[in-house]
Amino acid sequence: MYKKLFILVLAISLLFSSSGSAFAKGEGGEKYDGAIHGPNGKVIYVKNFEYTTNVGTQTTAVSGCKSYTLGSNFYNALGQLVASYSQVIDWCYNGSTITSVTHSHVPVVYRSLYQYNGLVNDSHSGWVGKTSYNAYSQASFCEFVPNVGCWWYFYPNVNQNVYGNGTYNGTAGG
Repeated sequence: MYKKLFILVLAISLLFSSSGSAFAKGEGGEKYDGAIHGPNGKVIYVKNFEYTTNVGTQTTAVSGCKSYTLGSNFYNALGQLVASYSQVIDWCYNGSTITSVTHSHVPVVYRSLYQYNGLVNDSHSGWVGKTSYNAYSQASFCEFVPNVGCWWYFYPNVNQNVYGNGTYNGTAGG
């Protein structure tokens, strides 16, 4: 009996707990990279993120391996993190060409009323032995109403480029 009650209380607290805030306080008010407008005045706020790390030991100044992550976090009007979508490219380079490359997608849903529906688009160009590699993807998320289904969708996308000299760039958004 107590175990079921504990699980119920835990589930309710997770459902209504805040997962972080999208908004930086200070001069100029709320800060975010964009907004997605849905039906009935519904808004999802977008905050992009990007980071890279060196992988393994750098052999010279112009060769090595890196991991490049680029994506967007999505927040509801209360500033609660509801979903996230990113891509990760791990690649090695020798100063002019790419010597190895892998690519992955990272969809995450943080709130129970949201759902990940899969990829809408996933394309690549360049590869090992080339001077660059490009990965573009677009995912589908929705706000989910029990016994009704998805009632509005948002489609984050990520476009990344990595190069044989170790540089990178990209764009992300909703």
